[in-house]
Amino acid sequence: MKTLDQISALKPAILIPGHEGPGAKHDLSAIAFMKKYIADWDANVACVERRGGDAGARGQAVSGPGDGVHAQRSGRRVLPRRE
Repeated sequence: MKTLDQISALKPAILIPGHEGPGAKHDLSAIAFMKKYIADWDANVACVERRGGDAGARGQAVSGPGDGVHAQRSGRRVLPRRE
């Protein structure tokens, strides 16, 4: 989050993400999206932990809004959502 705040403070006219999905924006709204994505991810991981488990070990998906690309946060193996 600190890095996203630093990038935002620079007020860039164009942002070029390392990964992007269809409809991605190349303006400061991309930072707001990423902040929400990280907050949602952390909330999902916390929910699984409160339930006493490791989602990856039980084969459950822990995901945020995205196109199937899942970061590995909190040191747990994360599996893609199965439709």
